[in-house]
Amino acid sequence: MTGRQNTRISACLSRFRRVGSWANRKVTHWGSGFHRVSSYVVLARKWRPSQFSDIVGQGHIVRTLMNAIRSERVHHAYLLTGSRGIGKTSIARIFAKALRCADSTWSSEGYLKSCDQCSSCREIAGTTSVDVQEIDGASNNGVDEIREIRENAKFLPASGSRKIYIIDEVHMLTTAAFNALLKTLEEPPPHVLFLFATTEPHKIPSTILSRCQRFDLKRVTTTQIQSRLTEILNAEGVPFEPAALALIARAAEGGMRDSLSILDQVLAYSSEKITALAVRESIGLINSQAVLGILRSIFSRDPKAALEVVERAYSEGHDLRVLTRTLIEYLHAALISKVGGPLPSSLEISESEWEELREIARLRPIEEIEMIFQVLHHGIDWVARASQPRVVLDVLVIKCATAKQLVFTGHSA
Repeated sequence: MTGRQNTRISACLSRFRRVGSWANRKVTHWGSGFHRVSSYVVLARKWRPSQFSDIVGQGHIVRTLMNAIRSERVHHAYLLTGSRGIGKTSIARIFAKALRCADSTWSSEGYLKSCDQCSSCREIAGTTSVDVQEIDGASNNGVDEIREIRENAKFLPASGSRKIYIIDEVHMLTTAAFNALLKTLEEPPPHVLFLFATTEPHKIPSTILSRCQRFDLKRVTTTQIQSRLTEILNAEGVPFEPAALALIARAAEGGMRDSLSILDQVLAYSSEKITALAVRESIGLINSQAVLGILRSIFSRDPKAALEVVERAYSEGHDLRVLTRTLIEYLHAALISKVGGPLPSSLEISESEWEELREIARLRPIEEIEMIFQVLHHGIDWVARASQPRVVLDVLVIKCATAKQLVFTGHSA
């Protein structure tokens, strides 16, 4: 090797050392100086369930999977279905961890707990296990990827007794990929377990469905979300108003992960205390008085006044789909009040506002309120998809405000 080549190699090594040193400092530019990058972990990751006992709202599935392990009746393929953020992938990870952990124990509450200390538990938690592979079905949906899985499945696991494949959004696989997977599902090696997760089970071929044990996860109730958020905020040492957590739970629409993302956003907006006002302002929830104002105008058959309230909400930057959904929730409560029922637990309003809503509901017969509910319920997707949602909502409000004439027209026809 020539002296010139040695000089070039030395220069390159020196340059790499400088780059590595710079990268290891993990700095970011801010203003006139440099500050270290924050190591903050978002709540959805920090508080992601790691044990069966941490799963919220899916007790029937947790019990079945734990009993399968206890009785050694573990199926070779499981399908977890349900909407986003309700625990499908978390349950798959926890199940895989419990199956492979040699030191799993049963708690006094009846939950199977993995040790979280052995190499298998740590590797699964860090998604580095060679025997528990998580695969994104959306980006690995071709037949070649599935053939690779099929070939690798023949080999025994590097450690433990099981090799586990977790395929998320499995409905994204192509038809050819499903066909390639079918034979392995039909006659799997005794050491292989498949865990599928999907939000759209209707897109999975029936030949695949028939070879899986299917579990349909439920949406998490607002009460369960509030309870979990209470535990988290108490552990984080953040004061809060119960009404604020009720608003977050409603906005999450049954998704535990969504509720934690919303909570993170609210914490960034108001780090001292989580209040109902802070929640409304940070995520754009509609003030209850604005909703009651729209309903009072509609029920009073005053479309002009209702449109003025919609205009104010629109000019303040509120999401009109959220406004429409909130109107539907209040109409649901109004219908319940018409039959003498109590305030729904999912609707967080004060006693005076509940009395005001009951008073508004007296302005219309129950049949007209039902029709208004149907108009807005069928129209919410229209509002969401429209290029001009304001125009659509205006039309819906006018239609609802003239409901009496529409009912009479329908009878005369």
